[in-house]
Amino acid sequence: MFEYDVLELESLAEADDKALVAAISGWARVEAAAAARRLAVIGELVARRTRGVDAVNRSRWSCDYWDAAASEVAAAEQISHGLASSQMYLASALRERLPKVAALFLDGAINSRLIATIVWRTTLITNPYLLNAVDTELAKIATGLGPLSAAKTAAAIDALIERHDPEAIRRQERDARGREVVIDTRNSEN
Repeated sequence: MFEYDVLELESLAEADDKALVAAISGWARVEAAAAARRLAVIGELVARRTRGVDAVNRSRWSCDYWDAAASEVAAAEQISHGLASSQMYLASALRERLPKVAALFLDGAINSRLIATIVWRTTLITNPYLLNAVDTELAKIATGLGPLSAAKTAAAIDALIERHDPEAIRRQERDARGREVVIDTRNSEN
């Protein structure tokens, strides 16, 4: 671990370069571990709120359980409902789909940017056995993915997924190729 109490903000000007780099690295790990713990708590709240055990008490609600939990998360973090829902999705995926990758995140070994990429790239894997294999292999290589660009990280994750579940990649590519959006302002009243 690094000596974060030794390097106070007031003494940064006197610190040598090695101490500054060590502090950057150490605080990055602490930040990642804190984000992982926040998402773990969010994941527990989501699991509790979306089980629907008290459906009688909520039968007249105008929103579903997910939206109700998103409202709580948004209020707790002072963020938008949409961002809260996105964090809930990440938290649930780490909790239920990618526990080995989540363990690395809890240790601060990988950052939240990489976590988001991993979660979103593995979304199409539906087979639990294949997902476990991908989770295991991602946990082995994840620390090496951090320094890569976003495009190279996505490509590495996609290559791993394609080895285990090629259909998860093909569906994504086929869906992307099959979309066509045309905006014609000349022939539209809108």
